[in-house]
Amino acid sequence: MKPSKKMRAMYQPEDHGNLYIQHADWTGSEELKQLAVQFNLAIEKHQLVQFSYSDREGNVTMRQLEPYRLTYKSERWYIQGYSLERQAFRTFRLSRIRTIEFLPVTFQPREIPIGQFDNIGYELPKFVPVTILADNIVRDVIVERFSSRVISDESKTHFRAHLQLPQTDSGYRFILSLGVHVKICDAPQFVTGLRIYLGRVLGQYPTTDPQFKLFNPFD
Repeated sequence: MKPSKKMRAMYQPEDHGNLYIQHADWTGSEELKQLAVQFNLAIEKHQLVQFSYSDREGNVTMRQLEPYRLTYKSERWYIQGYSLERQAFRTFRLSRIRTIEFLPVTFQPREIPIGQFDNIGYELPKFVPVTILADNIVRDVIVERFSSRVISDESKTHFRAHLQLPQTDSGYRFILSLGVHVKICDAPQFVTGLRIYLGRVLGQYPTTDPQFKLFNPFD
C-alpha cells in the first residue's frame, strides 16, 4: 500500500528555494513509518486492531483498539483510540507494539470527547531546577533543547546553564549523554538519583579487577 502524500512529505527531503530539510531515515523509523501507514488505513476503514503491547515498565498485555488518530510528536509515533479492554480512550506508542493483527472486523465510530486527544496522555514527570557548568563543545546541544535563554556566565571555554530536567531515567540519560563536558553545580536530589541510576548501569557489568576504579565526577 502507498502512504498518502501528506505522510510521504513528513519523511522526504523538503527543498523550498533556500530552505532544505532532510529527515532522519533510520531502519527502525522506516519500520514504524510502515506501521503508521497501516494504522492510517485502519482508521479510514474503521477496522478493529489487536496487538500485544509493552508498557513503560516492560509489562506485556493484549489490547483490542478502535483506532481514531495517528500522532507524530517529538520524533515518535502514537496511535490513539478506544481500548475495548479498558473501556476508555487510550494512547499507545507504536515502538512498544510487539505483535499486531488488523482484524477483518469493522466498528461504528464513537463520538470523541472534546480535547480527548489534545495531549499524548502520559503523566508528566517531576521537573527540578538543575544548574550545570559545561564546556562550549556542548553549547549547541543545550541551545537546541532549551534555547540560548538558559545560558549565562559564558567564557571562551565554559558556560553556565539553568535547566529544568525530569527527575527520571530520561533526565539522567540526558546528562550522561554530555559525558565529561558537564558538571552539575547544585540539585543534590537530582545528583542522588543520578548516582543510583549509574549504580544500576554499572551493576550490569560486575568486575573483580582490583585495578578498576570508578571515577566519581561529583566528588
